[in-house]
Amino acid sequence: MPYLYNQFGLHSRAADVGLECFRGALSIGVAELIFMPFVDKVNRRGMLAISIIGQAVAIGLFVVFKVSYPVAISYVLLGGICSGFGVQSFYQIWSTELFPTSVRATAQGLTFAVVRIGLGIFSFYVPDITKAGFKPLAVIMFCMYAAAGLIGIVFAPRNTQGRTLEEIQGTDSSRPAAARVVKL
Repeated sequence: MPYLYNQFGLHSRAADVGLECFRGALSIGVAELIFMPFVDKVNRRGMLAISIIGQAVAIGLFVVFKVSYPVAISYVLLGGICSGFGVQSFYQIWSTELFPTSVRATAQGLTFAVVRIGLGIFSFYVPDITKAGFKPLAVIMFCMYAAAGLIGIVFAPRNTQGRTLEEIQGTDSSRPAAARVVKL
């Protein structure tokens, strides 16, 4: 984002980087104050939906409005707040709950590698995508948020909230074997 801010009219390197630093700090604070205390107490899909909608609206600001400091600050505030309880947070929970312990680290490493490599390849095309302005990239990012939200809301596990990992993975030896089956 600092590169994009700078390319499209916000020509203060300190402000460009400062906005993203503030966005990161805001996300961490929201994760601690909202996500962590409430993730096992409220509907996870609802929480994810609110986050996705907020993040899509935040990036949508760049689709509707020209890049400016008020738009960038609005993006940082809304996007930072909503990313604190967004896709990444839920990925961490659901991947921990759903991958058996024996393959969890490998599976998480593989999924992270695929995403990071994909992002790295996509990043090569960002300068070409943004030749016509920031709006085409903002539209692509908006669609990515929408796809992530759809995948998370439709395919995320339905019965893991509030259960221990042993219960989720069917390894709780205090329960009968027939009760250890996990339905996603």
